[in-house]
Amino acid sequence: MLTEPVVSVIVPTHDCATYLPDALGSVFDQTFDLFELIVVDDGSTDATSEVLRRCDDERLRAVTQARRGAAAARNRGVSLARAPLLAFLDADDMWHPDKLSAQCAVLEVEPELDMLFGHFEEFDDVTGEVRRAAPGYSSGTLMVRRSAFMRVGPFSVAWQVGEFIDWYARAIDGGLTSMMRPEVVLRRRVHAANITRSSRQDYARVLSTVHHRRRAAGAR
Repeated sequence: MLTEPVVSVIVPTHDCATYLPDALGSVFDQTFDLFELIVVDDGSTDATSEVLRRCDDERLRAVTQARRGAAAARNRGVSLARAPLLAFLDADDMWHPDKLSAQCAVLEVEPELDMLFGHFEEFDDVTGEVRRAAPGYSSGTLMVRRSAFMRVGPFSVAWQVGEFIDWYARAIDGGLTSMMRPEVVLRRRVHAANITRSSRQDYARVLSTVHHRRRAAGAR
């Protein structure tokens, strides 16, 4: 019988069957096992459903929805989460094995802390070469208390990409407390599909929206 989870791991995916087994494997290989894994299939048309059918682990819950984007898929996962802590992983990335254990340990002894980040490393999908390692303010390095997430509210579905930038800005403006830890917790895969000009333009629009929102709040 599944033990009540401490962490709800949420993985949104769309047409990522090639990489999804690595992502799921990195979750199941965690040294901390008191988690539930919620995979939200956001209208995939590839072999994603077959990948999920082959995954025989009672901690996995897979749901499908019509194509609505990564933000909506993450929000769907949060709505299904049962654990007091939330963690997010993109379907083409991987976690280091101690990600959950290290972050849970910190949040256990820091009850006033709302959310926690770690470092990430990028690696080339073709060569495997690690390109850089740096602090990562991203959903993939985040662990957040579910109660704190709900105070901020869901990810905005207005953006194709950059929804985490918007959410994090709202979290900071709302007074959530955070910490950046030095451990590398995320391996971010670099491939052609995740670096586009349109994505960079969307990031710029998100940042502009955050700036104008803060200016408007300051004027009140």
